[in-house]
Amino acid sequence: MAIFFLLCTTILLSSLSGKAVRLLEPYPSNPFPIAGSELSSTCVFEGDNGNPPERVKFQRKSGPFWSDIPDSDRVYQTNKTSGDKVTVTLNFKNVTVQDDLQFGRYSCVGFPQGVGLYRIGFAIRVTPREDLPVARVIPNMTVSYGDTARLYCNLTHKNNETTTPIEKVTFLKNGRPVRQTNDIMQPYILADIESRDGGNYGCLITVFLRTFQPYNITPTSTAYLHVRIRFPFKESKVVADVGDSVSLVCSAQGFPLNVIWKKNQAGSSAVIKPGGRFILKELCRYCQSVLVIQNVTAADSGDYSCSAFGHPGQHIFLVKVRSNSTVLIGVATATTTTRYVTAIFPAFFWIWWPF
Repeated sequence: MAIFFLLCTTILLSSLSGKAVRLLEPYPSNPFPIAGSELSSTCVFEGDNGNPPERVKFQRKSGPFWSDIPDSDRVYQTNKTSGDKVTVTLNFKNVTVQDDLQFGRYSCVGFPQGVGLYRIGFAIRVTPREDLPVARVIPNMTVSYGDTARLYCNLTHKNNETTTPIEKVTFLKNGRPVRQTNDIMQPYILADIESRDGGNYGCLITVFLRTFQPYNITPTSTAYLHVRIRFPFKESKVVADVGDSVSLVCSAQGFPLNVIWKKNQAGSSAVIKPGGRFILKELCRYCQSVLVIQNVTAADSGDYSCSAFGHPGQHIFLVKVRSNSTVLIGVATATTTTRYVTAIFPAFFWIWWPF
């Protein structure tokens, strides 16, 4: 009500002079900065009869009086005139608790080419950084398939319950929300763990600044959840014809997956790198790795294996390439020159498309 009365009074004074100024939207907000952050507040005044206001500036109230804000390295004002409009911005390079409302309100003021003025006030409510909580997810874990894991959002620095109460906690996996709770003591429980559960976990805490303004505190550190590598299948047999495309699907499961493919020969093995007829497909860090051999030849026959870097175990593929074009599929016989053969199980099955 007091602000409304003040605005009405200043508009009346400006109108009596015959040369009014008015404040354009958006009006200055009442910000809730964190100590140590940067802040700026802007007002745009428009003059009368095509003329800009005579002066525009920010002031601060000390007791019953409004005083000019002197420029310094930390706090300064900038002005820009364009036609009949003047833009003034109050800049804080490093907000401190001395800028808080308890030490005085702020206002931006426009002076017309004559008597009177137009003033609008606003408040800055500063939150000391030490009032904010700091948290991280614990513990780092390495688990096996089917296990249960409990992850906690642990406060390493407690918040000020009076100024910054906690509203909610959001658990993040690789930066994406996976669970939300209002109880910071409540763990995030992962039951019957599988590959896709592996990753980096953090907790985002939402507090109320000065018990009013929601504010998210992003995690600065995360906990990892590794899932031990396993190979459900140890060996697969594949029979293909010359010219076929063969797709070998590694059964390795776990997180993170770093699969290495090799072709094994008597007394030695060679790492297979993608290129030419050999294509490696890995859609994600927990997805199955697939080795595709296009247009196979008799020389492609042999033992292939996939293993996970730094982990025991492997999946072996016994590949035999035949020179004839007649193959047995179930109980039917088909003759074709181009097929697509896929192997993922201990026996084998074929998927084929004639061209």
